[in-house]
Amino acid sequence: MKSARPAAPPASRQPKTISGILRLTQHGYGFVDLEEGASVFIAQREAQKAFDGDLVKVEVHDRGHASGPEGFIVGIESDRRPPLLGRIFRSSGQWLAEIKSGPTCFTAQIQQLPKAAKPRTDYWALFRSADGRQRWPLPVCRMDKLLGDPRHKAVAEKGLLVSHGFSEEYPQRAARESQALKPERSRAGLRRDLRDQFVVTIDPADAKDHDDAAALTRDSQGRYHLSVHIADVSRYVGPGSAIDEEARRRAFSVYLQHHHLPMLPPRLPGELCSLKPGKERLALSVLMQFDSDGRALKRQLTASRIRVQRLISYEQAQEHLDAHTGGPDPDLRQALKTMWELASKLREQRLAEGGVDFDLPEPGFHWEDGAAPTRIFREERLQSHQLIEEFMLAANRAVAEIWQEKFGDDTAFIHRVHPPLDATKREKLADYLRDAGFDWPLEKLTTARQIAELIDQARRRLPQEVVSVIARKALTLARYDAQALGHFGLGFKRYAHFTSPIRRYADLMVHRLLWKHIIGAEKVNNGDELRAELEDLCNHLSQRERMIAELERESGKLAGLLYLDQRREETFSARLVEVYREKFFICLEHLYIEGSLDEQSGVRFRPRGLQPQERKRHKRSSEELSIGDRLDVTISRLDLLNRKLELRPV
Repeated sequence: MKSARPAAPPASRQPKTISGILRLTQHGYGFVDLEEGASVFIAQREAQKAFDGDLVKVEVHDRGHASGPEGFIVGIESDRRPPLLGRIFRSSGQWLAEIKSGPTCFTAQIQQLPKAAKPRTDYWALFRSADGRQRWPLPVCRMDKLLGDPRHKAVAEKGLLVSHGFSEEYPQRAARESQALKPERSRAGLRRDLRDQFVVTIDPADAKDHDDAAALTRDSQGRYHLSVHIADVSRYVGPGSAIDEEARRRAFSVYLQHHHLPMLPPRLPGELCSLKPGKERLALSVLMQFDSDGRALKRQLTASRIRVQRLISYEQAQEHLDAHTGGPDPDLRQALKTMWELASKLREQRLAEGGVDFDLPEPGFHWEDGAAPTRIFREERLQSHQLIEEFMLAANRAVAEIWQEKFGDDTAFIHRVHPPLDATKREKLADYLRDAGFDWPLEKLTTARQIAELIDQARRRLPQEVVSVIARKALTLARYDAQALGHFGLGFKRYAHFTSPIRRYADLMVHRLLWKHIIGAEKVNNGDELRAELEDLCNHLSQRERMIAELERESGKLAGLLYLDQRREETFSARLVEVYREKFFICLEHLYIEGSLDEQSGVRFRPRGLQPQERKRHKRSSEELSIGDRLDVTISRLDLLNRKLELRPV
C-alpha cells in the first residue's frame, strides 16, 4: 500500500481498517462496500484522495454519515487499478485530456504520447496518472493507448471494458490447461443413466454455450416428473487450477453489445461442457416431483449421464407452443406443451406465495455495419422464456433446500439473498408515489406481496416509463451470502445459484459443495473454516457482480446515445419520470433512454399529490410538469464519454 495523507479522523475507541473498491458519486463523495452488504461513507474531502475504482485502505469510524459509518482513506493500492478513460482535445498548443473517474471528470495535461500515435480532437484514449491522485490545478497524465474515434464501431465499448478492469485476453496458462483437457468418462455406478429421457435445451438463437436442459413426463395420477440437467463443469475445473483461479477472478461471463468475455476458456463452454444434441454429457441433475397443481412433493440431486434430444431457440419453442395441431416434430411439440402447463402453474404458485413479477422492459439494439444501432426495440418476453425461467428457479430453490435438509441453516453455503426495502428506501418510494399522484400508504410497502400489488396497480394506472422507476425504487440489490437470509423478490426462504456454472462462479462452487457433501456424503468437519472461506468468496462475487452490472448499464447507455447521435435534429416524444434536486429526468418513449432537461428550460415541477386546499392556491401554468406528463423534446447536449444527455422542450 502507498501511503496517503489523511486528515486526522475523529477520535474513536477502536477503529477497524478494511480494504475495498471506492465508488464515487456525481456529487463528489463515495462509498466502500462492507462484507455484510452495507457501505462505508467516504466524504468528499477524503474521496478526493483516490480515483473511482481504486482499491483503498479505509479506517472505519462509527461516528459518521446518517446512512452508516464514515471512513478515512489511509492507503491506496496504486498498481492494481485499471487505466482511466478519457477524451483528448487541443488547447493553447498542447494536448489535454478530459478524464473520467466514475461519474466525475477532471482535465489533465498529456505528458507523452505513445509512439506512432496520431491523436485527433475528441478521440478516446486510456491514461495513467503521473501525479499520484492529484486532480487540479492541472495534473499530468501519460497516454497508455490511443483507442480512436468513439463513433467507430466497438471503439467506445472497448474503452469501457478496459477502464473497468476487464481484458479480452484469456491468460495463456489457463488456455493451455483447457487445451490439454480430455472428455471425462463416467465411472461405473457413479452416475445415474438418464440418456433415455427426452431432454430438450432451449437457448437464444445466437448462444455459443448450452449448460442447462430439461425433461418432463406426467404419470397416470397426474403428477409431473421434472428433471433439470446442468452441465457438470466442476469435473473439468479443479480447485486451484489455472482455469479455476482465472474463473474465480472473473466471477461471471460478461455480455455487451460487441464484446463477450467468457468466465471459462472457450473450449469448455463451447465444446467439453456444452449440452449439444446427440452427444453424451456429464451432468448434475435435480429430479423433482410435483402434484397436478404444481406443488412440490419430492426432490433429489444426482450425478448423471444425459443425451440432449433437441436443441432449439426460444423463438422456435414459442412456435411449437403457439401451434394448435400437427407440425413436423409432434414429440417435441407435446413435450413443450406439457412443460408450459407445469411452468405456468409454478409461476402462478410462486406469485401467490409472495413473489414479485417486476418484468421491466429491456431494450434491444439492432446493429448493421455502422458504428451506431439502427433500431431500438423492446426485448420480447415469450412464454418459452418464462418456461425455462420457472424450471431453473425450481431447481435452484430445490438445491438450497436439499442442503438445508441435510445440514440445517447453521452450516455455511453460497446462498443468493435479496433483502427487503429498509425504512429509508420505503420512505423515498412513498415520497415518489405521492409526487406521481399515486396514493399508496407507507405501511403497505413492507412485504413482497404488498410490493407485487403496488406494481400491479401501477401498471394499470401509470405510463410504463413511470412504472419502471417505481419498480427500480422497490428493488434492492441481490447478493451472495454464506447464510440463508431469504429472497424477497422471489418469495423464497432459501435460494441458491446452481443452473449456470459456465457463466457464474457461484454456481461452479455450489456444484463442488454438492459433489463433496451431498453426493459424496462427506461431513463438514470444520464449519467455522468453511464459513470464513465462503464469506470471503461471497463478498468477492457480490462486488464483481455490481461492477459488471454497472459496466453492462454503461454499455447500454452508450448504445442508446450512439443511436441518438445520428438523430440530433429530430424531435422525440418523452415523459417526465423523476425530479431530484431540482433536476428533471426524462425518458424517451419506446427508446428506453433517459436524460435530463437542460437548466435553461424554465420548467417547474408540480407534484400530482397536492392536497385539495393546495390545488386551489396553486394554479397550473404551461411551464409546469408533473410525473408522467408527456412532452416533445430535442437534443440539447450529448456527451458520450460521461453518458450524459440533456434535452430541451419543444
